[in-house]
This record gives sequence, structure tokens and C-alpha cells, in this order.
Amino acid sequence: MRNLSTIFSTIGYLALTIFCTAKVNRKISASENFVLPSIHSNLKQTKNVMDAKTKAIVAHITLIGWIIALVVNSSNKEELSSFYIRQMLGLIVLGFGLGILSFIPIIGLIASIASLGVIVLWVISLIGAASGEERSLPVVGEYFQEWFASL
Repeated sequence: MRNLSTIFSTIGYLALTIFCTAKVNRKISASENFVLPSIHSNLKQTKNVMDAKTKAIVAHITLIGWIIALVVNSSNKEELSSFYIRQMLGLIVLGFGLGILSFIPIIGLIASIASLGVIVLWVISLIGAASGEERSLPVVGEYFQEWFASL
């Protein structure tokens, strides 16, 4: 189980690195006047930091990414990002529940196998978020959307 969490953490780290590199891939020319902006202009720029697709992808990067996406989405709700925030909350709760059940001797084996299914569902959801389409997860997706509709 430790190997799976290491793989999951590595995938999340790589996705975050690729995302940050793509956003900062801008060269500052030597002739450009570089002046530190005021605090007020910084606040204006940070209002629309992420679009809906970016928030949906960030929600997939561990629990911290989900919290960041939830906070950013709360000020400017967009349907695509809300959809994947609800979906990821369901996967997080399902993963924690299966993790707790894995400590019970007989049920633990079944829960460990089911946790592999959660990883597969996570990949399916991440692919849907990256494509910018609302793709509900098989079997559990509609339940997550219904249960967490307030998000």
C-alpha cells in the first residue's frame, strides 16, 4: 500500500510541476521595464488566477489541491470546476473509507483491491478534467454529484 501512495504522490507532484512550468513559460525581455507592482495591482491580478479547467485539474492533486480548488472556486463558481470538486470529494471520502476498512482482517483484502479501483477512477476523472468535459465517473459519479450538490 505504501508503494501506491508513493506512486500517487509522484504523479501529483509531476502534474503540479508540468502545470506550473506551462504557466511560467514566459521570457522577460531585457528592454522590458521591470517594476515591482503595488499590492493593489497584485490583488487585481490574483482574482482570476485559475480558469474552470485549471481548477478542475488542481482539485485532483492530493487533498491540498482539492482545498485550493475549493477556495478559489468559492469566489467565482464555475460549473466545470464545481463538478470535479464534487467528484474528487467523493473519491477522497471513498479512499479514506476504504483505507479505514483495510485494517479489518478479512474485509481489508477486499478494501485494498477496491482502493486500486479508486486509483483507476481518479485517472478517469483527471483525464475528463484535462479535456474540459464533465464526465461522470462510472457507478459512483452520479451519487457524488447528488450528495455534494451544495459545493
